[in-house]
Amino acid sequence: MERDVSAAAAAGSPAYEVDWPVGQLTEVVDSGRHPVISGDSGVGKTAVLEEWIRRQIAAGSAGVLSGHRVVQFSIQRIAASQRKDASVGDAFNELIDAVLNSDVIPYIRDLHLAFDHDLESHLQALAYRLDRPILGEADRRGLATLLECTPELEQHFVPIFVDEPDLPAMERILDAWSRDREAAEG
Repeated sequence: MERDVSAAAAAGSPAYEVDWPVGQLTEVVDSGRHPVISGDSGVGKTAVLEEWIRRQIAAGSAGVLSGHRVVQFSIQRIAASQRKDASVGDAFNELIDAVLNSDVIPYIRDLHLAFDHDLESHLQALAYRLDRPILGEADRRGLATLLECTPELEQHFVPIFVDEPDLPAMERILDAWSRDREAAEG
């Protein structure tokens, strides 16, 4: 386990101006498919995920999160932890087995690297076997390559694009953040 995203979301600050990607995340999960939040570095992909978790919890029943926790994993870390003669695929299979036998909803932070490490069939197997969502994050180009080269994954994984906010949105974010900060300080 790398990081308990559910705990981080519960303890974290709200994300602002993310209604559209949060709504998309909800729609994809409700459809039984697996969302992949995609965008440039630093645009707030993880903040979108954490806000979605906060809203699910605030809704009461927590829906798909009920009885589960979201845990972050990284393909890059799995690959880096392997000896030269070890298979990243074998290590990923161990992760799959651990997830299947737990209350974890996996959040794969660098899903696009599945292509680089020949994990497409492993992802597809996880998508078929898991009775809860797989949450992903990926860079746009890497995700496009993964889905183009492995079209079978498109039936399971749905990109949700997050862009850098424009100037008016940034102003609204700063205003909301300032109001929340002032209210918290009393």
